[in-house]
Amino acid sequence: MMLGQCFSETKQQDLTQIVLEGICPHCRSNNIKFYEFRKNDLFGFKCQLCGWIGSYSSREFQEISNYWLTIA
Repeated sequence: MMLGQCFSETKQQDLTQIVLEGICPHCRSNNIKFYEFRKNDLFGFKCQLCGWIGSYSSREFQEISNYWLTIA
């Protein structure tokens, strides 16, 4: 299911895998680090195995996590 705003389905799926499953969306490693770039506004994840990086705004996180309530 794609979100209404400007979020791609890929970005939604990536964040879902990172947060709900605890794995990198590209290599499935569980060795992921969390980084906060701007306090309470911009954050990201980096896979320590494959180097994948994903960044999200707090607004994106809120929109995407609202979708999780519909699949629970």
